Amino acid sequence: ASRRGAVAVLVRSLTPFSLATPHTGSQSRPASIAPDWLSARNMPASFAGDYSGVARIPAASITVEDVALLSRIQARGKDVRVRIEMGAFNHPGMVISRNTIAEIQGSVKPDEVVIMGGHMDSWDVGQGATDDAGPSLVCLQALLAMLRLGLRPLRTIRMVFFTAEEIGLYGGAQHYANQVASAAGVEAIHLVAELDHGIFNPLGISLQADFTTQMVARFTASLLGTSTGATRVVSRFTEQSDLNDFKNHNVPFMTLLQGPNNVFRSKVETEFQGDYFLYHHTHADTVDRLIPSQMDKAAATMAAHLYAFASMPERSSHTAPMIYDAADAECTLPTMATCA
Repeated sequence: ASRRGAVAVLVRSLTPFSLATPHTGSQSRPASIAPDWLSARNMPASFAGDYSGVARIPAASITVEDVALLSRIQARGKDVRVRIEMGAFNHPGMVISRNTIAEIQGSVKPDEVVIMGGHMDSWDVGQGATDDAGPSLVCLQALLAMLRLGLRPLRTIRMVFFTAEEIGLYGGAQHYANQVASAAGVEAIHLVAELDHGIFNPLGISLQADFTTQMVARFTASLLGTSTGATRVVSRFTEQSDLNDFKNHNVPFMTLLQGPNNVFRSKVETEFQGDYFLYHHTHADTVDRLIPSQMDKAAATMAAHLYAFASMPERSSHTAPMIYDAADAECTLPTMATCA
């Protein structure tokens, strides 16, 4: 936008439904954009190029209602003039912040690790209950459930509360860098699981993994019918945040599959998000969005699957093809091998 003469950018809030609630967030721009990066995201090739010498300009998010208002004015052939007043700024220099880590050490293969977690920072609006306090506490409760039951998995299960996710994924990037630099390296990571889409109505899990790990998940899910009811296992491509670097090494990845609690449902939403984009990054992200019984079910579902994964006889493959659902449909056992 700056290269084409814009002095500022206004972005429609990322939500399927609005009650005049603007969604905050961060905006960044790389020094350059490669054509293949644009092609993978179905973006115009004309955006490719060097941006290092292009001036940086302010960016702000506005409500869906205000976007509609500006669109109506423009449709009438009138010029739209907007005055922008923003209070956002970057603090000078760097400050120290830390990830919070807790582990159950593996009984047989302690150097092989299953990582789960969420991030403990939030935006200044709202309370950060769905993004990401609730999901982070579900991870903690999953770990505590194993301890209370006296369960000791074969591999280490590591829970991480990542810091500084919202402003640039710094906690996740540092944890990944530490693992790469360790003697065991990324090869020691058996599976990663991240919760960063609120906690709503747990239906099951979404898992990107090799065939063997998929079969373990389906057997585990079949045992949850009378407890959590979260018996579904799908294999949809899911972008996350703090643990994405591990996915780039073909490490199996899991998150919760969730249904909505609200009738306002957009077709563009994917099922693992529940009602997340109704509330995220807004003043509406408050603790009353979290339903205790759903958090209990989510924690139990996470605990069951992660314990099963951490207790597999063999380590998951980082080289075997990942299983994805064909046409975004659920794979069934007879057709699993053909889903890609």
